[in-house]
Amino acid sequence: MLPTEANALGIRDMGVRPGNGGKDLNAMLSGGVKALIVVGDNPLMLSRDRDAVEAALKQLDCLIVIDELRTETADLAHVVFADLPAYGKDGTSTSADRRIGRLTRAEAATGDQRDALETLGALANALSAGLSKDFSPATDAESLMNEIAGAVDGYAGATYGALESGRTRALRGAPSIASVQAIDLPSLPATNGRLLLTTSRTLFTSLEGASIKSEEADKLHREEFLEINPRDAAALGIGQNRPVVVTNGSHELTLSAALTDAVAAGSVFLPLYFEGGIVNRLLPADGAHTTVSVRPA
Repeated sequence: MLPTEANALGIRDMGVRPGNGGKDLNAMLSGGVKALIVVGDNPLMLSRDRDAVEAALKQLDCLIVIDELRTETADLAHVVFADLPAYGKDGTSTSADRRIGRLTRAEAATGDQRDALETLGALANALSAGLSKDFSPATDAESLMNEIAGAVDGYAGATYGALESGRTRALRGAPSIASVQAIDLPSLPATNGRLLLTTSRTLFTSLEGASIKSEEADKLHREEFLEINPRDAAALGIGQNRPVVVTNGSHELTLSAALTDAVAAGSVFLPLYFEGGIVNRLLPADGAHTTVSVRPA
């Protein structure tokens, strides 16, 4: 499965994942963690069971956010550091087809913006000094990339000097050909007359725009609908572009319906980024399948 966001593969390659005894985000928000640093992410938009996530973030003793945007998560933070936007950074990213590309800073910082690398480095130095540990992290893209080239499998030789801005380079072990992969369809639960709720990132809506709930997140307003199969719509008395109420039993949303054969009968589709991830109010944290009822508003 392809990752939802850009450079997620690169993050995984760096080992940014829970180690032995570590916790993923859901586990951290379930209790026991008093302080959290969120870097370039927005759990309130991208995490399931949004109400529980919001309550958990509010209960933290210290929430630090490093982001280029004033997101809803940043609004809950005790401390916010302004990060540089993507085009204001030097660095690299790893694509879904296992190629690495170098980015070159194309705009200057404004206000109190600082590269997240610098902010994280300063925090790491302060923590290591407080714990009497000897730790000196790299705080610039070139030094960090050179460390990666010498330590991370697949990135050997990918030093900053060997990467040219605007061109990509295949990582060691990257696939050389594309081939169709056979997959088994998952077994779906009985819906008992309800409709299976599906969601994913879509093509046109801007992540940055959706994160701040901009009216121009989807400039042509192509993805602001609950998509439903015409057969199901006819059975429920729902018309094209008409308002509907969708509910999981405890939460409900009101939006317009889009009738389309692209959605299988027995299911509905709500874009992940719509209204800043509002679909997550209907989804449980454990990733279980969710069914909903839909009716004309």
